Amino acid sequence: WWGLYHQRKGQESYFMMRIGTPNGRLTPDQLRVVGEIADEYARGPVDNPEFGGAYCDWTTRQSIQLHWIQLQDIPDIFEKLESNGLSTIQACGDSWRNIVGSPVAGRDQKEHINAWPVIQELHETFKGNDEHSNLPRKWKVAVTGDTRGSGQAEINDLGFEPATKEIDTDEQSSSSNQNSKNSDNGEKRKGFNVRV
Repeated sequence: WWGLYHQRKGQESYFMMRIGTPNGRLTPDQLRVVGEIADEYARGPVDNPEFGGAYCDWTTRQSIQLHWIQLQDIPDIFEKLESNGLSTIQACGDSWRNIVGSPVAGRDQKEHINAWPVIQELHETFKGNDEHSNLPRKWKVAVTGDTRGSGQAEINDLGFEPATKEIDTDEQSSSSNQNSKNSDNGEKRKGFNVRV
């Protein structure tokens, strides 16, 4: 799965290219390269009335889509993406889709845990792994460190949200349902609720 679809029926000479960006994170240099690619290659037959001729959008899964890509330009685009640490591999099709989470992971003062390292590890483990590249259907995962639903765990195939548990007591609490407190005889541990 190379992250490419035909633009739409009747426009088979054009492609939509999807770039996976785990948790929607990009460096300034990566964002600049995406903009340059959009400006040079994602040119539709008619200017967009609001944004001009370059067609680029962000998806609900925090990926980037470039429209009106022509077949002969794909190798050059792949080279520019790869040289900047970006890829279209498994951004479409029956595979692990882009792993989503809070766009401010690691910077949110109200998060219970920084989920960004977990998202990075999942991305590195599963994206580009041939064993996970041709699944029966697409597989969507969300990981978030807050309890405000920023990763939209409930609309994914697998969603992780923070939770706490009192150790050495029968009392358990989910930080998404109530505030957890340390007990006199227990120790508070952080982890994730898993929604499947």
